[in-house]
Amino acid sequence: MNHLTETDKSELILAAMMDWFRTGSGALSMDGSSVEELSGIRYVLLRLEGEVSGVYRVGPDDLILRRVELLPEVHSESKHTKH
Repeated sequence: MNHLTETDKSELILAAMMDWFRTGSGALSMDGSSVEELSGIRYVLLRLEGEVSGVYRVGPDDLILRRVELLPEVHSESKHTKH
């Protein structure tokens, strides 16, 4: 898996937020949102006031995002790479 720079992480978070807004899911802030990895799979966790509001799985090319249901394993066991 490729190493992500802070710029890469910011771009993934921004892309996830843009999709979140497109679906009419409400306001978010980049503060607290993060890119995290669990079992070799990257996820973007969008947070609002410290709570996870949305989860996006990052594709193997580190470009394609797919919105997924909130998985307890992602929230509780992941290594926090807070942005």
